[in-house]
Amino acid sequence: MADTGRHTINYYGRWLHRTAVALFTLICITIFLIAIGLFDPIPPEINSVKIPPITLSVDPESQTIIWQTNLPSPPYLINLTANLQSGEVDSGYGLLLGTNNAYFAVAVAPTGYLSVWQTGAQATTFLPWQTWPHIQTGNNANEIGVEVAADGFVTVRINGEYLWSGAIEMPLEAVGIYGESFGKTAVIHFQE
Repeated sequence: MADTGRHTINYYGRWLHRTAVALFTLICITIFLIAIGLFDPIPPEINSVKIPPITLSVDPESQTIIWQTNLPSPPYLINLTANLQSGEVDSGYGLLLGTNNAYFAVAVAPTGYLSVWQTGAQATTFLPWQTWPHIQTGNNANEIGVEVAADGFVTVRINGEYLWSGAIEMPLEAVGIYGESFGKTAVIHFQE
């Protein structure tokens, strides 16, 4: 009888050991597949808008806007990387969507500030100039990302960090760049 009991314990011990090893292996494989993004949702097709590099010299205490290209039908994503190359630190630069008469704007400043606003008949300041911890200050580059969904819903990210989202009820026909100096001349480099 003692012999039979020993076989039963060995049988259950081996079964338990094999189950634990198989479970551990399954968990490791699942973690690996999640890490490589196998189960991530596939994003919808989205157009990308490219803005060619340009260096913009902004006169003292003035604002400069240069319209670059027409926008495709939404959805689309615009990423713009820019930095203060030289000159007035108390300045701002950013991305515009719309027309000369009415546009949606996202701007950052080398002093660590940002703002989001809309001009035209429905002029609104969504975020007045304020500090934000994810802005690179001085001559460091900042990335402004604006995603426009098919229904006109806009999402703004600064340096990959979510900032603001909302519906924009105006025609977004073209994309432009914006530079402003609140003091002396500012030279801003807009990268592609």
